[in-house]
Amino acid sequence: MNTPQLIRDGLQKVGMMYLNAAKKYPPENNLSHEDVYGQPTMKTGVMRTRDGGYVPVSMMTSFKTVKQAIWFWATRPADYFRTNTTMFNWDIATTANTVNITNTVPYAKYLHSNKQQSVFARKVGWKSVYTILMENKSFADAIMTLEMRKLGAP
Repeated sequence: MNTPQLIRDGLQKVGMMYLNAAKKYPPENNLSHEDVYGQPTMKTGVMRTRDGGYVPVSMMTSFKTVKQAIWFWATRPADYFRTNTTMFNWDIATTANTVNITNTVPYAKYLHSNKQQSVFARKVGWKSVYTILMENKSFADAIMTLEMRKLGAP
């Protein structure tokens, strides 16, 4: 087997290891919003009306903004259950010297992004991309070391 193919194989193995790590769901824990955001406080803001106007809104909430609270309560499902949608939408692509791991679920950034991960997702136990990479770095190094030994490296 030639050198570029061995490197690509090593990258594919590392990518699959990271892909499997990213697919792991945190354990279910029923945190309340108060557990995550603290005690409710009075928040004020504005809400857009259907006719394009705005109305003032005040509410006791543990959310950071009124907009966040309104969105949560408007979209909250009656009963929560895991669909595993995030797990089944990971994809991997390997080229000669790179591995790209992506998730096509629109809200995946709020679960895994280093910059956009929500406070709630972090407290529930979703890991950021950086955390996944750092927790598995020694395994990735070991995989690539084994692949390099196939080339005769010490």
